[in-house]
Amino acid sequence: MDIFSFENSDIAEPQIKPLQFESCQFVLDRSGTILAYDARMSDKLGIPPTDPHGYTLRALLVELNPNWETQLPQDFWLDEDSIFLLWDDGDNPMSVGLRLNRLRFDHKLFVTLSPDLAPENVLQDASISDYLPQREVVAQLFMRLQSSESRLNNYIRNFPGYFFCQRPDLSFTSIDPKFEKLTGLPLKNLLKNGGAFLECIYEKDRNFFLSEIDRNSRRARTFSVSYRMRKANHAGILYLLDVRTPLYSSTGLLFGYEGVWLDISRQAIAENRLTSTSWKENLATITGGLVHDFSNIMAGIHSLSELYHENLDPSHSMFKGMEQIKKNSMQAQKLVRRIIDLNRDNAGHRDYHNLENLIRDQIDLLRIILPRSIEIETLLTGEELAVYVDDTAFRQMLLNLAINARDAFGEDGSGKLTLTAKRRNAGETAFKETVAGDYQTDKDMAEIILEDNGCGIAEAHLNKIFAPFFTTKEASKGSGFGLYNARLFAENHRGRISVRSQLGTGTAFHILLPLADFTEMESEASNLENDPLFNYNKIRPSFIIYASRDPSGFELLSLMRQHEWEVISFDNLGKIKAYLKETEFLPHLLFAIDIGHDTEIESMLDFMSQDYPGVKIGLQILGRNPDEHNDLSERAELIFNESDTSMDIIRQIQELIN
Repeated sequence: MDIFSFENSDIAEPQIKPLQFESCQFVLDRSGTILAYDARMSDKLGIPPTDPHGYTLRALLVELNPNWETQLPQDFWLDEDSIFLLWDDGDNPMSVGLRLNRLRFDHKLFVTLSPDLAPENVLQDASISDYLPQREVVAQLFMRLQSSESRLNNYIRNFPGYFFCQRPDLSFTSIDPKFEKLTGLPLKNLLKNGGAFLECIYEKDRNFFLSEIDRNSRRARTFSVSYRMRKANHAGILYLLDVRTPLYSSTGLLFGYEGVWLDISRQAIAENRLTSTSWKENLATITGGLVHDFSNIMAGIHSLSELYHENLDPSHSMFKGMEQIKKNSMQAQKLVRRIIDLNRDNAGHRDYHNLENLIRDQIDLLRIILPRSIEIETLLTGEELAVYVDDTAFRQMLLNLAINARDAFGEDGSGKLTLTAKRRNAGETAFKETVAGDYQTDKDMAEIILEDNGCGIAEAHLNKIFAPFFTTKEASKGSGFGLYNARLFAENHRGRISVRSQLGTGTAFHILLPLADFTEMESEASNLENDPLFNYNKIRPSFIIYASRDPSGFELLSLMRQHEWEVISFDNLGKIKAYLKETEFLPHLLFAIDIGHDTEIESMLDFMSQDYPGVKIGLQILGRNPDEHNDLSERAELIFNESDTSMDIIRQIQELIN
C-alpha cells in the first residue's frame, strides 16, 4: 500500500495546537495504516470520525508538524522505542511536545501519543507560561523537580563541607545546620549579626580575612581564603577553607555571597608539622591517621557518585560530571596508597598504557582546576606511545604541574597552557635550552612538555624548584612538594625531568619517559623478591574494623595504628563492599564489633565467607551474656567479649597474622 499523502486526499487540515493536545491512541496494521483511533481527537486532527482506513499515522503527524519528517521512522513496526517529537515551527521551538510510545500485540501496533516535556537543553530557555495550560505536562515538570531536589539534598547531606549564603555585612541568610555541630556556635546569632561571625574568626586571621574578602569581591568570580575559627566556649580552633562566589545585581551592586566551608584542620596541622621537621618523620606521623580518614571520606563520595551515575541517563547534563567525580574520587583513594608507598620508597602498581590516552583522560580534570579564562591546547602525535607507568602517579604529576601553571597566571587568571607529547628516537637530543642542558637519548623515549605563558620563574630558583620543601608561594598556597613529587615520578620510571623558564614569558616542564619494549613486566616479575612491594600484605598488616557506631574513637583502633598497622573503619556493610570492590590489596583481618545484637554482622560474615574467603574474621561481642550460645562465633578465627582488654585483642591478632 502506498503511503497516504494529504495533498491528494479529502482529509481536513488539522486544527490542533500544541497546548490543546490530549493523550490519544491509534491502532495500526503492519504497514503503519490506521485501523482505529480515539474519535475524540478526530476534529482536531482533521481525520473523518469514521472509516479511517487508508490513512497512515506517519503522514498525519508530518501534516501536524512538517519538522517531524526527519524524526519519525519510515516503518513504525521495526522497534518499540519511545520517540519525543518537539513542537517546533522551525524558528521557535516550544517547551513541550509529544511522546510517541509503541507496543506490538497480535499483529497490530498500538501507538499512544501524549504531551511531554522537552529535553533539558530546550527547557533552559522556556517560560513558566509554556507549561501552565497542560496539566499532564505540569505534573511531569513537578516530578522532575521533586526528583532533582531529592538527589540534590542527598548530595548536600553527604558532602564533606558546609554550605552558606552570606550578606555583604557578613550576616547570613542561610547556614548548613551541620556547621553548628562542627563549631558549637549558635546559628541564630550568626544569621542576624555579621559582627558575631567576625568575633568567631581567630584574632590574628581577622584582618587577613577582611582584606581578602575586599580584594576578591571586586569581580564576580569564585575565590578561596583559609583562616582559623574558634569553637564555642573556647573548645578549640578549626582551620577552614572558605570557597565563595560574590553575587551581583544587574546594576553591579554586591548583594551577597554563596559558598562552602571545608574543615581542613587535619591537613593544616599536618602541613605545619611537615614544614618544621624532617620529611620522613612527619609523613609517617600524618599517614598514621589522616590518610585513612581521608580515604573514608573519598570512599563515601565515590559510593554516592557511583549511585547517582548509575541512575542518570547518559543524556543528562550531570552524567559526565558525575562520572568525573566517581573517577577522580577513586584516583584519590589510590593516591592515599601512594603516600604510604612514597614513605617506604615503594612504587605503585604499573601497567602498559598509551601515553596520549592518559593525557586525554586528564584534560577534563585540568579544565576543572584551571580558570575558564585559561586556554588549554594539546599537541599530540596521534600515534600510540606505549609506556610502562603507574597511571595514578602520572595523573598526579600532571596535576601538580598544572597547579603550578595556574598559580603562574596571576590574579587575572588568563593565559594559555599547552600540553605536548612527542616521540624521541634513540640518539635524538632533548631538553634543549632547559636547566639540565642538552640530553642525548640512548633509547626510544616519549617527551611530555607542559608549557604556560605565565609569569615565569626567576633564574636563581630554577636549580632549586625540584627540591622538597622549596616554594616561593605563601604558606597557605603550597607545601613545596608538587615539583618534588614530579621529579620522583620521573626518576622512579627511569625517566628525567627538566625546566626552562624566563621571567615575564612563561615556563615549560619537560619530562622524558622510556617507551615500552614489553619486557618490563617480565623483568619486574623476576625481581619481585627484591622489590619492597613484593607480598605487600606481609610488610604492613592491614585491617578493617566495623561497628554500628562510629568505631574511629575506640581504643582498639588507636592501638592498632600505634603498631603501624593499616586500619580503616566503617559503620555499615555497604561501605565495606564498595571498598573491597575497589581496593588493590585485601585486608588481613575484618574485625567486627557486635554492639548489642547487630543484625548487619550476620549478613557481613555471610558476604565475606562467600566473596572473600581468604580474609580472616575477628569478632568482639558486647552487651550479651558471654555464656550465651552464639552462631556468629563459629564463623570467626578470633572471638572476644567485654572482659577482654584491647591489649589482649592486639596480642592475639598479632599471633594470628604472624
